[in-house]
Amino acid sequence: MNLRSPIKNLAWASLLALVSTFTFAKEESLARVYTMYVDYADQPAFEQAFKKHVKWRKDAGDPWTWNVYQVVDGKSIGAYLVRSGNHTWADLDAAEAFGPKASSNWRSGPSQYLKGVNMMMTSTWGDAVNWPEENFNPKFYQIVKYRVHIGKMQQMRDAAKDIHKAIVDTKWPMKYAFVQTESGGSGNTVRLVLPYETWTAMEAPEMKFMDMLTKAYGKEKAEAVLANWIGSIKSSTSYMLRARPDMTN
Repeated sequence: MNLRSPIKNLAWASLLALVSTFTFAKEESLARVYTMYVDYADQPAFEQAFKKHVKWRKDAGDPWTWNVYQVVDGKSIGAYLVRSGNHTWADLDAAEAFGPKASSNWRSGPSQYLKGVNMMMTSTWGDAVNWPEENFNPKFYQIVKYRVHIGKMQQMRDAAKDIHKAIVDTKWPMKYAFVQTESGGSGNTVRLVLPYETWTAMEAPEMKFMDMLTKAYGKEKAEAVLANWIGSIKSSTSYMLRARPDMTN
């Protein structure tokens, strides 16, 4: 199968250089993301306890909605990502009062099965998002994590905006969002999130990435955009997530 994998086919040209259901607002938005590590033998018990905790939160009036994903490959296979997105900084203040209420229930429930946990805040690049607002329920998410050279974050963002414009103008069939780490993780880090409703949807587009860029801008500017993108990247890794709506319904 010729996968539309960012590492094998795309990586938005980092392949050429080196060889965030997610929902995203069209403007800048924040998300809180927890990565939870659970021993394989404890996962069934953790999931049952987590579902009970989610129900408790809903009944108690949790002001935020949470979604769960599970890593299906790479070094962190089996880890759970618990995310609440499309927030403003003011939303964090509004949620402060609920936190202490939930802590006791969390400690006596899912927390006892955790081997480790990390929390980070991320922001979405609202000027480089191509994400359907309705009737789109991805089952899988390819995540490409980029370490950006110090001093090159704006260069990467400008290149992402140029690539985004080219994709929109040429109607290239790719959905995506860029998510930057604000706190709680490695600095100068951006994740490219690519959603798919099925494995079959990962088939590569008929038009190749560079052909799309050239169609939009012409050869000279396309090469310049590509050079800006490549020049901002220090390194990249990738992994796949599977949506777990069964854990929050």
